[in-house]
Amino acid sequence: MKLLTNGTLTVVTSFSEKDGWIPQGLTEGVDGSFYGVTEDGGDYAVGTVFKVTPDGVLSTLAHFDRIAGADPIRQLAQGSDGNLYGLAYGGGRFDHGTFFRLIRTPEITIAPGASGNMLVIWTSFAQGAYRLEQKKRISDAGWLTVTEVTTGPGATTRTNVFSGVGEGYFRVVVLP
Repeated sequence: MKLLTNGTLTVVTSFSEKDGWIPQGLTEGVDGSFYGVTEDGGDYAVGTVFKVTPDGVLSTLAHFDRIAGADPIRQLAQGSDGNLYGLAYGGGRFDHGTFFRLIRTPEITIAPGASGNMLVIWTSFAQGAYRLEQKKRISDAGWLTVTEVTTGPGATTRTNVFSGVGEGYFRVVVLP
């Protein structure tokens, strides 16, 4: 719900059984979106983690499966590393609950550069360890490591330049 300055209460988004039900408190993320958990519903009927953008677009980010936890409670907390943390009432190794972390994944943009170069532009977040990997063809076995990065405080945008690459596939791996 959203309360407008004139006192009108409007629905921003609605949940389905697949999205989860019994939503808990919201946390505003550094990106301006709102994050939360549902106590029930989702793929395994034991809760979800969701995101709602300021314009009301609802996305399910994770489905609890009893292994990672079940029946999450309360609102999420955003750590200084930019990740979201929360508690699940049930599930886990002993079925007495879990403390979980939702890691922000980097976004990758591929753009043409000067002289036929290819630019791979990607985000890294505070206090994270990442590896940029590449394949020439998707059918190639294995990924080649381009670079590994450990970040300090604050999110950064990184650009890697590749010359003579007609096509390629790239991914950023979040390291433990």
